[in-house]
Amino acid sequence: MRFARVLLAPALLAVLAPVAAAQQWSPAQQEVMAGMEQCWETWRQAVEAKDYDMWATCMAGDQVRFWWADWSTPNTNAELRRRFAKGLFNWNLKRWDWAGLRPLAITMEGNNLALVFFNAHWQNETMDGEINYLEQRRFEVWKKID
Repeated sequence: MRFARVLLAPALLAVLAPVAAAQQWSPAQQEVMAGMEQCWETWRQAVEAKDYDMWATCMAGDQVRFWWADWSTPNTNAELRRRFAKGLFNWNLKRWDWAGLRPLAITMEGNNLALVFFNAHWQNETMDGEINYLEQRRFEVWKKID
């Protein structure tokens, strides 16, 4: 079994999470973080390859919802595929990479659902050669699937 992403909500809810200084993570929480890191790396590779199906392997099928703060509603897997095909996820950058995830709180609901508040760190290079470092506060819901 593995955990798959079912909801992403950047920036909005993470501010509600308590900071977990020197947190000790349970094996289940560590499993969720390992899955998140794998999916973030897969996302980077999918954008680079312009292949949505690479990233879709991290999703919980039709249950997935993705919601940027400036979108009017959450997007389904089909809507994400359409946005990806239009190139709306590469932002015309020369290079970009995620630089790390820092979990703030991981709440396990039973054995198969995780609510994760975390900071994501990014680095990108514009077409003009400018290097940018970004941090996002994010909330994701992960569900264990077979």
